[in-house]
Amino acid sequence: LTCVREAVDNSLDACEDAGILPDLYVEINDLGNDKYKIIMEDNGPGLPKKSIPKIFAKLLYGSKFNLKQSRGQQGIGISASVLYAQLTTGTPVKIYSRIGDGKAHIYKLHIDVQKNEPDELYEETVDSPGRGVRIELVVAGRYVTGRQSVEEYLKETAVMNPFASIVFVDPQGVQKVFPRAVEEMPKMPKEIMPHPHGLEMGLFMRMLKNTDAKNLTGFFTSDLEKVGRTTAEIGRAHV
Repeated sequence: LTCVREAVDNSLDACEDAGILPDLYVEINDLGNDKYKIIMEDNGPGLPKKSIPKIFAKLLYGSKFNLKQSRGQQGIGISASVLYAQLTTGTPVKIYSRIGDGKAHIYKLHIDVQKNEPDELYEETVDSPGRGVRIELVVAGRYVTGRQSVEEYLKETAVMNPFASIVFVDPQGVQKVFPRAVEEMPKMPKEIMPHPHGLEMGLFMRMLKNTDAKNLTGFFTSDLEKVGRTTAEIGRAHV
């Protein structure tokens, strides 16, 4: 469930950022001996070739450390799912990425856990139209039904994201379709400035170094969220 959720969250965020109505395909194959192959495919913008290894095979690598609401800030990250597959089955992740240039970039990756760097086992570029990313993971685990199941998660995801179309094939080969209910994407959330109450000292010092403000009052009012001039004057006095 965690591995599926990471992939689905990434796909939904990528599609929303690109203004694409998401078409998601999730398949789980029972390989026996408590091993399952997870296949996740989307119709998003795809990933540039050079970024694929680090996104999938470098822990804590990403560009989501901003103050804009998105799904992919709460979980373990897709690279941790890759590591879980590697640790439990020894199987590399396989990625297909198409960015609309008529090519598909294919990788098989492990994570070099000592260096926290991608270990590229296989790489190929082939002709292929369209856009999107396809991920294949083989993990050890237990497939369950009911409230904590992958199917229930996808059903709830479809309810919360009515602009998405989701197709799910379970380990028995049964296909479940959660159709798109609306044909319009939601408005993108806006990135905000940091709020003083949640600002760490390291970030505060870096912001001070990079600000275009001429003085502390200007910095507090222009570079921080919800700070008026009166509050800024008090803050400047304390600094």
